[in-house]
Amino acid sequence: MGIARISASLLFLFAVALQIQITLFAADDYIGLRANLADLLLPFAGVLIAGSLLLKKSCWPHWQRPFGYWAPALLSIIIGFALVNGYWAQGGWSHWALFNKGIGWCVLMAYLLAGGWLCTNKPEEILRWFITPFIAFLILAITGDSIVRILYTHGYLPSLSLFGYSFGRDLAGFMVNRNAFAFLYLCALILGSMQLALHPALNRLQKIGFMALWFLLPLFLVLNLSRASLLVLVPLALYLLISQRCLFLRVCLPLTLAGLLLVPFANFANVENALHNLGKISHVQAHVKNEGSLPYEESVYRGDQVRIQIIQDSWGLIKEHPLTGAGIGTILKLQQDEGRQYVSVIDNTPLWLLTEMGPFGLLGFVSVYVSILLTLLRKRRDADPENQAFIMSAVLILLAFGIYSLLHEILYARFFWFILGMSLALPTARLQQ
Repeated sequence: MGIARISASLLFLFAVALQIQITLFAADDYIGLRANLADLLLPFAGVLIAGSLLLKKSCWPHWQRPFGYWAPALLSIIIGFALVNGYWAQGGWSHWALFNKGIGWCVLMAYLLAGGWLCTNKPEEILRWFITPFIAFLILAITGDSIVRILYTHGYLPSLSLFGYSFGRDLAGFMVNRNAFAFLYLCALILGSMQLALHPALNRLQKIGFMALWFLLPLFLVLNLSRASLLVLVPLALYLLISQRCLFLRVCLPLTLAGLLLVPFANFANVENALHNLGKISHVQAHVKNEGSLPYEESVYRGDQVRIQIIQDSWGLIKEHPLTGAGIGTILKLQQDEGRQYVSVIDNTPLWLLTEMGPFGLLGFVSVYVSILLTLLRKRRDADPENQAFIMSAVLILLAFGIYSLLHEILYARFFWFILGMSLALPTARLQQ
């Protein structure tokens, strides 16, 4: 197989498989390893890529400065130290820490390198073989999931299952977690919008597919019920209104308003929940202020209640381990030792880094984040017209990640690192010359 065929095949497979999450090795004492279907493709992709490198048929990923191989190396050292620190603090290895966060980190770096290799060697394949099937499969997943829910709501289906696949309570496609699915949708929305705005040559089907994301947006928000997505959508809409006014006023806004016609087909209970969710955070904060504690009550939203409790736990661990961090997995062990009814991770990526990796670990991740942002902004000035849309998409996705990670722990989103790898290694016009 030639490099072009290998690249096209891998891009297409990853575009689809990265949107399908599975759980492996679940047991009574272990919640299981959350993985992507694409993880099973990594060994085969690694063999193909390694073979092409050994035969000198392709080049290693070429990063542009200030990003470089120093960044994944630094982050891997931080993760490794936090794993060892967690072993010392807990007196043994945590399955969740070792497999989900330890081995999971190696998987993320593999996606970063795979994306970098693909764009270093065949950058012209991105739109056709990644962005287009990525958005097409997402639209199919949303449409299929929504139809199942609407049929169930109106009594045409006995359960939320179809062909042996059971859909969850809220719209999540094949991602299992609705918040991860919401971040996936936001990334696709950004990719499609930037292609519509900046790419000089899109075919008719691509334009229709990219615009469909704005049409489906109202139905998605009502069925998915992710409040964090609104914190990304508002600045994204403002950015498009300022920088791409014609696209926003003629395409994005009218399609979104037209998409409101789909909302009545959804369960009206979801509409009420969507409106009610907007005020839940202030309700829980008022409850904590008045009561001084967090006993579980039906009148208080359990998810926000658990989040606030974990924030309190996190600050306690930060005080105990102000320099080194508590170690990966310590926050889960603390909740288990206290016999909590609901055990959860820290739904705030910076707070999780500070709690379990310490201030130096947080500083390392922030430094890499800033270096990625500077690299992408620098690349945007020198990019070809065909690549400028993708690089600008990566900038907005990185900013969206920064906002979204304040309310959810999404650092281990596979598709995010794969997109970063592609954008960071995408050659610019100046480099090609």
